[in-house]
Amino acid sequence: YQRRVHGDYQMAEEVKKAPEEVKVPLTDAAETRGIPKTVFLEDVPGFIAKHGYAPIAQQIGDLYQKYKYIDTSLNRKKAAMKLKLPDIKKALEIVEFLKERSKNPNAAAITSKFMLCDNLWANATIKNDTGKVCLWLGAETMVEYPYDEALELLKKNLSNAEKYLESIENDLTFLKDQITTTEVNMARVYNENVKQKQGKPGQGAIQQDSNKFT
Repeated sequence: YQRRVHGDYQMAEEVKKAPEEVKVPLTDAAETRGIPKTVFLEDVPGFIAKHGYAPIAQQIGDLYQKYKYIDTSLNRKKAAMKLKLPDIKKALEIVEFLKERSKNPNAAAITSKFMLCDNLWANATIKNDTGKVCLWLGAETMVEYPYDEALELLKKNLSNAEKYLESIENDLTFLKDQITTTEVNMARVYNENVKQKQGKPGQGAIQQDSNKFT
């Protein structure tokens, strides 16, 4: 999972990468699963004096766009996983039901329906004496398993899916903090540049114009 998130960040760099004369230290060396941690700019006037407004404005805007790209990518993965979880749970419930019925040799066969294709269903009779079930594994592959092995596989898949979803949630929380910090840095850098041009001390009142970076 860490490699996938890191790949998203690398791809974001390729999507938007402007020429840079000087590398401005806007991120910390520490990372969370490939997502760089942004640095809160304490001394904005000194930072601008050292690195120059233009390189800072360019690179902080690029960093913001990279964060937004990762945010979009993670939310897509989150949505896809939320769609898969109910299917795994439903399959697990069905196999547990079939296993329980197989313990009673006198139980009648189950009559059900299955989908042949979109909007086309067929009747099916499920016997209780097979002790096996077929599971879709993806890539147009179906494998037959005994009930116990099928349950073990489905429980493992469910556990992995829930952990994966939790990791995405944690990454999104961390990413939200980085986006917020970057937005604050953008506004403070822009306001400081305006104050320097006007030659007034001010208190940084032009917050609404900070979207110039984006």
